[in-house]
Amino acid sequence: MAGMSNWSEPEQAGRIAGATLTDKPLRIRTVPCACGGEITADNANPGDEVRRHNRTMEHRIWWMRHEADWQGDE
Repeated sequence: MAGMSNWSEPEQAGRIAGATLTDKPLRIRTVPCACGGEITADNANPGDEVRRHNRTMEHRIWWMRHEADWQGDE
């Protein structure tokens, strides 16, 4: 039954780390990562999804290649 849950489509599909059932709707935002991938997370609480992304093979390979060049600038 559509509209009976506060779960967003990404939550239902299990794609947003740390997402929980709340009475507040998620404000999903997708941003590019320096590694070339994208991070999709709740804009108010992106930490879990950023950590999940940082553990992906693609991001880890990118980091091994570029860690020495990275100055932490955002």
